Amino acid sequence: RKGQLSIHYLAHTKELPHTCEVCGKSFLYKRSLMVHYRLHTKEKPYSCDMCSAAFATSSNFNYHYRKHTELPATNMCVFCGKKFSSKRSLTLHYRIHREERPYVCDVCGKAFSLNSHMTAHYRVHKEERTKVHTEEKPHSCGVCGKAFSRRSGLKVHGSTHTTEKSHLCDVGDHLNEKVV
Repeated sequence: RKGQLSIHYLAHTKELPHTCEVCGKSFLYKRSLMVHYRLHTKEKPYSCDMCSAAFATSSNFNYHYRKHTELPATNMCVFCGKKFSSKRSLTLHYRIHREERPYVCDVCGKAFSLNSHMTAHYRVHKEERTKVHTEEKPHSCGVCGKAFSRRSGLKVHGSTHTTEKSHLCDVGDHLNEKVV
């Protein structure tokens, strides 16, 4: 095919026609660029049904999945059948079934069964702090359009649009607005 010959020719000339608009890295194949973009978007379309781990590339997923299928049954969860490479991993996994959540986010108080899950969650707060410092405000109110750098700010703001009044006079209805 003519298209394949053109791409083959580029391999000899070392020309890389597909360039990432985010970081400037170039690729011979458009498909390689599309996979590369996942580094920037954090997209991980390949997820493991054995442990819910997610991967950006099929090769990384396949490498991971082999670990599950080649493991001995000695480290297998009695609740769900998932296999683990070590007794320690199995013990940590049991926390999910027992709903143990010893790791608590010091920013929002959300609890996690694994430290790695809390660490991944904490990145959300770190990204929000970055947005505050860059004055980026991606969270906007659907009612009035006011924008906020943090989701929590939008959530608090949302209560100003409700008809529920939090400060009412007990004697009569002459004060039916929020006290600032």
